[in-house]
Amino acid sequence: KARRATVSMQLMATLAAMLTVEDDNKPRYHHSLPIIYDIGFNTGMDALAYLRHGNFVVAVEANPKQTQLARSSLQYKTFLPNLRLINAGVVADSELGANLTFWVNTNDVLSSFDKERGCRNRQDDISYHCPKCKCYPVHVKTITCSRLVEQWGKGLYMKVDIEGRDEACLESMVKLPHSLLPIYVSFEINMKVNRVEALMRMLSQAGYYGFKVVDQRSFAGGSGPFGEHAVSVVSGVRWLGVEEAIASIYTCWKLEHPGEAARHTNTAWCDVHAKLGSSSGGDIDVEFVAPASYQNEYVG
Repeated sequence: KARRATVSMQLMATLAAMLTVEDDNKPRYHHSLPIIYDIGFNTGMDALAYLRHGNFVVAVEANPKQTQLARSSLQYKTFLPNLRLINAGVVADSELGANLTFWVNTNDVLSSFDKERGCRNRQDDISYHCPKCKCYPVHVKTITCSRLVEQWGKGLYMKVDIEGRDEACLESMVKLPHSLLPIYVSFEINMKVNRVEALMRMLSQAGYYGFKVVDQRSFAGGSGPFGEHAVSVVSGVRWLGVEEAIASIYTCWKLEHPGEAARHTNTAWCDVHAKLGSSSGGDIDVEFVAPASYQNEYVG
């Protein structure tokens, strides 16, 4: 009995360690599965889809409530060997180590480092209608996207959806050597279009040559397919050059706001997907490509 108890305690400790924030820079990934970075874990809907398709997922979530819920879920414990869930807030390189306040909203998808965003109740928006929503401050550990990749390694894909902090992640990420940049990356257009344009051109300068603007309204709260199977609002699965893709932002916006005039400062519920080129400027031979069955993970 004593031996069984010892083994049980050791197993529990091992499982707990698998879902613990990694505080140092030593890599803990030693096998051949493709790495997906889920920056903005939230309920874990996207992470679960990635795990089901045999990926190793490094997920980051600032909201301690969401990480606690995930850690107690039997569904996620099934995937523990291939999941690292880090309770930390993603910040700009210049903010790393700063004492920052994260605003947790009753409607968890609204939580943000930005108090105005995190404390919304969105009574005028049916998508987030929560007139009784409240917010409260918490202090969280911080991490940058470049440090995350330096610790865990080159990723197949990095999904970024962190309520107003997408820029901080991407601006940190592009400082990495080309050899460490994720092959695919996506971010939410949750900012004014002129800022989105600047981010897309920044990614282009960093070596990302293919772009798609994707309408997010049909994915039931998830991010949907990525990579070759992400579907542009104007070109289907075909990748566009950066300037052509920028022009399609307004097409996506008009799908959400038919009959209204698009302006340079509009926002839209769309994601931008980008694909990295080789260091010599050509296409990259992707060994692990997101299967078309990712489409089946999201039902509108």
